[in-house]
Amino acid sequence: MIISDEHKDASKLATGAIMDLISRGHMMQAAVIRGASPEEIETMRSEAHSVLDAFLDHTTAAATHVRAVLKT
Repeated sequence: MIISDEHKDASKLATGAIMDLISRGHMMQAAVIRGASPEEIETMRSEAHSVLDAFLDHTTAAATHVRAVLKT
């Protein structure tokens, strides 16, 4: 099976997003430990959810490209 450039790009973006999500989780933990306000934590959580959505979008895109290759 030949993996397309589109699949590789989507996979790279997904990897970057999950790494970002992990970092944001660590930042949230640090913020809680230092006593950040609930509002600050909620903002961080909301931003992390956006990154999670991006990860899911990129993994779906990667799978879509694999499916297209398999159908040919």
